[in-house]
Amino acid sequence: MRGGSRVERHRGGGAGDRGYCFPPALLDRVPLDMTIAREEVFGLVLGVTGWEDEAEMLAAMNAIDYGLTASICTHDLAAAPRLAGEIEAGYI
Repeated sequence: MRGGSRVERHRGGGAGDRGYCFPPALLDRVPLDMTIAREEVFGLVLGVTGWEDEAEMLAAMNAIDYGLTASICTHDLAAAPRLAGEIEAGYI
């Protein structure tokens, strides 16, 4: 996906012709009700969401049914390990 292009149903042959395929993509400002924010995606796709409030972020992250992985990007290096201990995910 480049420049906000849309996801197209893959029409080629091979294993990918049975579903929706993304080329490597970074999805910015992902709303929490979007599927990529609620379900695990296996592939080169990263959904990014930002918060100003730690309590709101922790509540949202820990409300996700599938918590295989999480990432923390912050300027506050003291907050990162503390937040990592509070997020319920298999790998941070």
